[in-house]
Amino acid sequence: MSYDYPPSMVYMNMSCALALISASSWESFYIPGIETAYLGRPLIATQLPVLDELWEDTYIKVNSKEELAEELRQDYIDLDKLNEYGRRMNERLRQKLWDKGVGNFTEKATGLILEYLVR
Repeated sequence: MSYDYPPSMVYMNMSCALALISASSWESFYIPGIETAYLGRPLIATQLPVLDELWEDTYIKVNSKEELAEELRQDYIDLDKLNEYGRRMNERLRQKLWDKGVGNFTEKATGLILEYLVR
């Protein structure tokens, strides 16, 4: 997806994705990971303190481009693993982070997008 991607298509595509992949070496809060968890999809990401704090052991951590490539090779055929990580991220979002405002942000954003689509 790019910056000019239609907003009405973002969540539809994210909900159908096998996983969200983030090879970033720095993030502050990482809203796409929250959106991915809300949709029950897994996150494969460079291990970062902010992601460890938010997601603990519910996301798939990599520490190099070689680890990322190997993880992608394995996960392409292990859909059960991806689905389990997605379920665990969603569960953490709803049970541990929701009341802190993390999940509420995503729910509000989703509501605004759905409102836009209805118009």
